[in-house]
Amino acid sequence: MNYLITGVPGAGKTTVGEILKKRGFRVIDIDAEHKLMRWLHKDTRKVGNHKVGMSKEWLRQHVWVWDDAKMDHLLKKDAGSPVFVVGTASDIEKKLSLFDKVFLLRVSMKKVRERLANRPGKDAFGRGEDEVGFVEEWQEEFEIGMIDRGATPIDAEQPAQEVVREILNNIHNN
Repeated sequence: MNYLITGVPGAGKTTVGEILKKRGFRVIDIDAEHKLMRWLHKDTRKVGNHKVGMSKEWLRQHVWVWDDAKMDHLLKKDAGSPVFVVGTASDIEKKLSLFDKVFLLRVSMKKVRERLANRPGKDAFGRGEDEVGFVEEWQEEFEIGMIDRGATPIDAEQPAQEVVREILNNIHNN
């Protein structure tokens, strides 16, 4: 079974993934998986080099996508055991058929701002104000679209252990 845990940057996907991993589940964090994700220019399809503080204009011209062949390989590895994929991509709605269940971590923009400001790593996405503003521009549309496509919304403002409990209960009760 393949499960997707998605949400906007700062929703808590990585933290939830870390907890699931500690509980013995196989987790693919798409942002941490070596060379799985890349920024592509929307028109030229050339790989873009993102740096903290990129402008909204740069962000609007690029998409954050995964390498389909690499993801397919990762999902087939150890087939038969559950795998949780945590992350998001610009075209995530086109990837939903790969998953048996999709969970959407939802947080307020106030919480997003707080979490992004406190992210570890000086190069983490969301450190620049334009990046935060970019997330704010598409958060509502993204979340509505995911729910319309069948994602199960999870209140991710609660403690991460509770988020994990809710996800696992939802899987085991269906």
